[in-house]
Formats: sequence, C-alpha cells, structure tokens
Amino acid sequence: MIIPDRAKALLHFPTLLFYCAMALTAARPLRADPILYVSDFGIGYSRIQQFDTNGAPSPFADTTAPGFAQSLAVDGAGNVYASSGGSVRRYAPDGTDLGVFVTNDLRTLAFDKSGNLCGSTGSALFKVSPGGAVTPFATTTNGTPVAMAVDNLGNVYAANDSSHSVQRFASNGADLGTFADTGALAHPTGMTIDRANHVFVAVGDAQGVYKFDTNGFFLALFANGNLPGTPTAMAIDAADNIYIQGQDTFHSISRYAPDETRKFLVGGGLGSRGFLAISEVPEPGTVALLGMAGGAGLLWRRRANALARRNPTS
Repeated sequence: MIIPDRAKALLHFPTLLFYCAMALTAARPLRADPILYVSDFGIGYSRIQQFDTNGAPSPFADTTAPGFAQSLAVDGAGNVYASSGGSVRRYAPDGTDLGVFVTNDLRTLAFDKSGNLCGSTGSALFKVSPGGAVTPFATTTNGTPVAMAVDNLGNVYAANDSSHSVQRFASNGADLGTFADTGALAHPTGMTIDRANHVFVAVGDAQGVYKFDTNGFFLALFANGNLPGTPTAMAIDAADNIYIQGQDTFHSISRYAPDETRKFLVGGGLGSRGFLAISEVPEPGTVALLGMAGGAGLLWRRRANALARRNPTS
C-alpha cells in the first residue's frame, strides 16, 4: 500500500513535536536546584530547616509539638517525611504540616524507586505505599538499623550499629546476606548510595566515610578523611554530590563533588546534630510539556492512519 503524501506529512508531525519539546526543555532545566533539609533542636525548639545550594537557610517546619525529627526523607513530589513523636508526619514542599502519614514509629527512612517509603522499627523493616499502606518487608539479623538506603535496583541496605555491618535485602525482601563487614565499621552513623550503586557508610569511631563497590568490597576512604568532624549524617543529590554533617562545635555541613572536592556549606545556626535529606523535583512545566507533545503526536498519528485507510492505493 502506498500512503498518500498528506498522510506522510502527518506521520512526520509527531517527530517535529518531539524535537520542539526537546529544544524547549533543553533551555529549561529538567530538575530544580537541590534543597537540603536538616532537622535540629535546641533549648525550647525543634525544627526542620532548608538550605539552598549556597548554604543559605530558611525556615521550613516547626516540629516542637510532634518532637525532634529523628529521620527525614523526601518523595518525588517534594513532600518531606519526618519520623517524630512515634509516627511519621508529612510536610508539603512549602512546609505546610499535612499531618500524620502513618502511625507506625518508623526510623531510618528512605524511598525506593517505586515511591515506597522504607523504614524500620527495631529489627523489623517495613515498606509504606504512597497511599499509606504499611507492609512488613524483612527482618534484620545483624542488629537494629541506624541508617538505610536503597540502590537503583531496589535493593535495601541497613547499617547496623551493634554488629558494625551492613545487611542487604532484595526489593522483594529476600535476605541477600551481609554486604559489608570489614571490622572497621564501628558505630555507623549514616549511609547513602550514588547512581553507580557505590555505597558510602559514615563510621563514627573511625571518623570517616568508607566507600564500597556493588559487591561490598572496600574501595577507599572517602575524601581522604577530609570531613567536618566525626560524620553523623549523610545525603546525596542527583548529581552525586554528597552532603555530610560533622559533630564539630557548630554541627557544620560540607558538600563533596563526585571528585571529592569539598565545599563548606553550612557553618552554624544548628543547635544539634540532625538528619539530612535532599529534595530534587522536576521543574514545573517540563512534564506537562512532554505530555502535550506525546498526546498531540498520538492524535496526529491516528488521523494519518485514518486518512490512509480512506485512500488506499497499490
């Protein structure tokens, strides 16, 4: 069958729309600049602060009533989840308190790629769906987790203080055994994973951050030990910049580029060591633009096919 010239032109229209969308989104970043959230407390207050890429602070949420946020995580829409007061509360991107998300006393919060919130209570691990349904996930055998992280494959890692090790679980909860146990992971305090699935574990007693490959082999001492005091919390952004809070006088926070170049980010104003989380949400308009292009392309393709059926030639 030979397709009429008019139908051929219509068939090329989705391609034109695609390239127009790409040109527009290239001029506008796909993701907003990362926002660093930090929980801290002092005499008479408990709060979550937010910091921009230059370390400039701004108030986010007062957590005095529910209590100090003992773990933070951010979902794909920019909502912040805080473990405090025996439950997990959810805050909108503008800091509005959206109330209790789940009544379970979950700690060591982390999101997987499917949007499920992972957390722990004692040695029990749970997953919480975006709708708030809590499901038992796994049970650690190496002790109570003090930090959790999820890699790009959906594997869940739990750093345990009492056993000085990291245990790994498949996305379905299957125990994959001890991931790292070098004998040097005395009192882990934080953990994060980059896009290449390298695992970084902050170790309190060693006053350092250890880097492991995907098989759990020790690779290096991160940043050659150039840290802001004993590391107490970690987070990572989409560009693999790592944020580390140290237990120095001011509980300062530094940002490390993938080449481990250090930038002093937050030097004061924090009343205590806290917990860190990073928010990076799509720039407004980007998703809508791509959706319009895809929808229009589908519409034009259907019209072209209909035209070809009405005018068959051989």
